[in-house]
Amino acid sequence: MNPGGSASYPFPFMAGNYNADASVYNINDFQYQLYRPLYWFGLGATPYLNPALSLADQPVYRGHEVIIRLKPNYKWSNGQRVAARDVVFWMNMMIAEGSKGVYWSPKGLPSDVTNIRAASQYVFTMDITTPQFSESWFTNNELSQITPMPAAWDRTASGPSDCATNVSACAAVYNYLNSQSIKSASTFASSPIWSIVDGPWKIQSLTSQGRLTLAYNNSYGGPVAPHHVTTFIELPFTSEQAEYNVLQDPNGSQTIDVGYLPTVDAPVPPAGATVGANPSSLANYQLSALYAWQLSYFPYNFNNNTGQGAIFKQLYFRQAFQRLVDQEGVIDGPLHGYGKATIGPVGTYPPTRYLSPQLAQKGDQWTLNITAAQIDLNGGTINTTGVSGNNGADDGSQAYNGAVYLGADTTLTAGSGTFAAQFRLIMASTRCARLPKSLARSPLSRATIARCEKSPSLPNGNSRNRK
Repeated sequence: MNPGGSASYPFPFMAGNYNADASVYNINDFQYQLYRPLYWFGLGATPYLNPALSLADQPVYRGHEVIIRLKPNYKWSNGQRVAARDVVFWMNMMIAEGSKGVYWSPKGLPSDVTNIRAASQYVFTMDITTPQFSESWFTNNELSQITPMPAAWDRTASGPSDCATNVSACAAVYNYLNSQSIKSASTFASSPIWSIVDGPWKIQSLTSQGRLTLAYNNSYGGPVAPHHVTTFIELPFTSEQAEYNVLQDPNGSQTIDVGYLPTVDAPVPPAGATVGANPSSLANYQLSALYAWQLSYFPYNFNNNTGQGAIFKQLYFRQAFQRLVDQEGVIDGPLHGYGKATIGPVGTYPPTRYLSPQLAQKGDQWTLNITAAQIDLNGGTINTTGVSGNNGADDGSQAYNGAVYLGADTTLTAGSGTFAAQFRLIMASTRCARLPKSLARSPLSRATIARCEKSPSLPNGNSRNRK
């Protein structure tokens, strides 16, 4: 597991005080292994929808109606099929919890859909109320939020409920499921709730320190390699250095087959190469780069009026400040060559259809340029009240809260890109058996530290899913 966190919250619907649990540790490294999202994103090194690993066929749009057909080969570990009702269950809970839900948006899901229904056992439909919308955007940004939930979860402490058919019943169901999520981690494996899974793994044990052991789910209906592991262990570490120490000098209780190499210890790759040579202390491992399709940034605090803080409200100063950011220097220096420059609001690497070819050809329009920064500053009137300034300086009337990204052209109003598509370096031991294909990670997530125990083959009952 990526150093610095651990799995702790199994319930995939996070809301209220538990929005903070929406982390890579809980979602990608924990929940997704147990409870599959409706659509899986991550196709090779790209962030595209992966049809083979999704629970449903690709959505069909007929005007404003979206039709989703679930694959009949997926079932819950209690024997029930993953069905359209399970999708309605999730949607009804989204409606009931409203703005408390971690994925809620006033103009997004579930606010922009209506007529949510199970048309048949495996067909789910809903109508999009937005007058004009992009089908690709809706699939990638809204349908990606849905994780079907089993009928066995539709209950309260007093017994079965009907959240899947009655929105008014969902608040009590959410409260019950959340109460089961905050129990001691050691209870999750035996829980009648969290033991019902449709993913390739089920909880075998989870300690209070965050050591997670997953066992293969024999009922999993997705594609699985003929030879795969049956036990998957995620080990928590407080820091990269602590994890790196175990990589170099494993002991009986901690042996890592797939782990992280801290950037500070990474060998600089030679020209034209993706990675450098293995460190001599890790001769039994193979070094690979995990691509994170992302952009990096740091936000300005536009609400800080103490001292000289108000100067960041002025465009010419932000432009000058941006010109002093040496992205290539950061990548070649402290990142040891493992990264790509941010050039706008879309990640540049791996290449995708989402990045405008024109913008990609332009490249970074804000490279290190001290002379241009001086001109920006000399051409503007520095006023710490944020009232005046040349070169298109704004008047400070727009106080932005939250993250400000690097713009795509010279009209940007704020933002300082540092480095995007940063590589996570992972060390894979030559001793590790093949992981199930269904464990392929999205490029938006992290890799996982794993210790693998080999199984010669799949159980005979799953032979139809072999690839």
